[in-house]
Amino acid sequence: RRTWTCPASRGMTAKLNFEQKADGSLSGELLRLESLRLVERPSPVVRWNFRSRAGPLKDKISGLEAHVQGGAFIDDDGLVFQAAGCVYSDKLGFAMTEKTLEVWVELFSVDQREVGVMSVGEMKDPGSPFDGIVYNQRHPSEWISCSEFFARSQPVAGGNEKRAGILHHLVITYAE
Repeated sequence: RRTWTCPASRGMTAKLNFEQKADGSLSGELLRLESLRLVERPSPVVRWNFRSRAGPLKDKISGLEAHVQGGAFIDDDGLVFQAAGCVYSDKLGFAMTEKTLEVWVELFSVDQREVGVMSVGEMKDPGSPFDGIVYNQRHPSEWISCSEFFARSQPVAGGNEKRAGILHHLVITYAE
């Protein structure tokens, strides 16, 4: 017997108890119907589209400009990093305490080391406060939410990365 929770109807989930019979059919019962508390999704404050090569690299919401540096470039597939390449933006102009970082990224190899795919903070000096999404920093094939000196760093749920060459969608939320 297994218990399964699934979407039932608008704003509700159903909790089911079921078992698979010898002939492969399922038999089950509805244990309970639960109401979900719907939460309004916050709107992004900055968003870049790294697949567009037209003009300066500006965020689509406020026009904040980003700068490509070192071994980074934009091609038809998006933003590509080689060696010590990076992209940094002008200063945000507001403080962020609670934040959600969201990124779509493709690894060329699961053996890549210390891959910072997105971070926010004043990256002016070593040890300056920042929060980010990093791959293969502390343990092989592991995504982490990373921070200065690992102060707020935690592994990302989902286990170790086993596949390169596919698009990964990562979302990490920081709350005060």
